[in-house]
Amino acid sequence: LNAEIAGYSEARERELPLVQEVESKVKELREMIAGLNSNQMSLRTSFRNLKEKTGQMDEKISKAEFDLVQSVQENANLRSKIVQSPDKLQRALEEKKLARDEAKNAERSAIQSFQEKTATVEVYSKALKKMSKHFALMQAIHEQVNSAKSVEKECKGLKAKLSDDVVLDKSLEAKLIEWEGKGSWTIG
Repeated sequence: LNAEIAGYSEARERELPLVQEVESKVKELREMIAGLNSNQMSLRTSFRNLKEKTGQMDEKISKAEFDLVQSVQENANLRSKIVQSPDKLQRALEEKKLARDEAKNAERSAIQSFQEKTATVEVYSKALKKMSKHFALMQAIHEQVNSAKSVEKECKGLKAKLSDDVVLDKSLEAKLIEWEGKGSWTIG
């Protein structure tokens, strides 16, 4: 048994560099597999991105084709509307010029009318300001007239009272004279 164990040990020691070499190759292969796996993942991501871009490009192409078809249809419609006769075209142009001139004239007259109305409004507002000032003056004069009338009434009342006082004074003087006369009669 010892001889067998020693034989295995020798064989193991002889095969150890080979085993180490194989292990290092296995390690390298595992690293290479990991690198290839990551490369494969990045390639899959790139493939997905390219697929999405291809889808977007297909959508743009189909939209552009649709727009092109619409443009062709619109072009055909416009060509069908083009007047073939130069006389008709000339008449249509003249009618459009007349309509444009009428519109410009209407615009000018509207602007002129607006300016005239604006000037009228300005005149009215100036007149209103002057009339307001005159009205305020008239009110002040009216108030002064009313106060003058009340002063005049008071003055008349005072004159009437004064004349009543004068009459009362004269009657008192007459009574005084009469009493004096009576008194002098009685004394004399």
